[in-house]
Amino acid sequence: MKSGGPPIRWRSFIGRLVSGWLAGLCAAVVQGADPAPPPPEAWLTNAVQFPPPISTNVVPSVRFDSLHAELLAGTVKVRWTPMAGDPVGAAVLRLSPGQPGHWLARDWRAYPMQWRGAAWETTIPVDSLDEHLIYFAQALVAGQTNVSPMRLCQPRRLGLEIPTRVFWPFVEGFEEGFESWRWLAGGPEDGRFQTSNMARNGKFALAVAIPAGKSSVTFGTTRLRGWYLLEHGANGISLWLRTREGVGAARFTLMANAFSTNQTVAIHPVTASIRTQWQRVELPFSRFPKLSLDEVDFFSIEFLGPSGSEFLIDDLQLLGRWRPD
Repeated sequence: MKSGGPPIRWRSFIGRLVSGWLAGLCAAVVQGADPAPPPPEAWLTNAVQFPPPISTNVVPSVRFDSLHAELLAGTVKVRWTPMAGDPVGAAVLRLSPGQPGHWLARDWRAYPMQWRGAAWETTIPVDSLDEHLIYFAQALVAGQTNVSPMRLCQPRRLGLEIPTRVFWPFVEGFEEGFESWRWLAGGPEDGRFQTSNMARNGKFALAVAIPAGKSSVTFGTTRLRGWYLLEHGANGISLWLRTREGVGAARFTLMANAFSTNQTVAIHPVTASIRTQWQRVELPFSRFPKLSLDEVDFFSIEFLGPSGSEFLIDDLQLLGRWRPD
């Protein structure tokens, strides 16, 4: 009597065929599975550029191995424990929100670190759960400045549930200096900005003078960020301007990917007349031609007037659904 199944050699072939098919199916399932989520933070290994005056990417990474962010009672702290024997005199954290990139026009803010127990630490503000935080530390070790590599932190993945800072349309009042401002053309030889106590609000305004032999000066700030404008529905910016004496004029420009090879420039069509009384100038984004709002990273002002003219700026803020101050 013949066997009811296939011959032995066919059974072996079919077995190998089924095993191969099952192995391929399992591999396809594994390949189709969601990849492991990225860690809440990590060292940035791609090409970066530190803000001026830091001019080198050669940094002593071993010295900063312990640098990290952590969630504590609804706040984000960055902590760093120096290596044993390192005589650290002071430490500062430099923070820049936003996705990696825009290196030539990132907005960096400095936050002093304090010695707590056995580590240097500082609390950092978080405006958005989904925008990355890029940071690095500067430390004075044995009288020399040391800079850490950059780290990238994702607040939501760190466990933060709400931003630590409530949205406020106010952008700049110069009460804390002018860290995010830089000269573009016609600036003074010493390259320094100055504050004035002739403020519209608070204690200080920014004072800008046209140097001798020049008829204009151009400067700007990295404080306006495309992601922030879109996230909060901003539709323009406003600022208050005046001259110390006499009259002058002001022109305004928004840049996207500023100072890079793919920079785009949008110039506001209106030149504002400036006099000795404070006046509010509104600049709707709709008036800036061909503006890629999501890529905005620099706002510039050009003052025009006789040599020696001095202009004052105060209270830069966003326009939107909220009532302006």
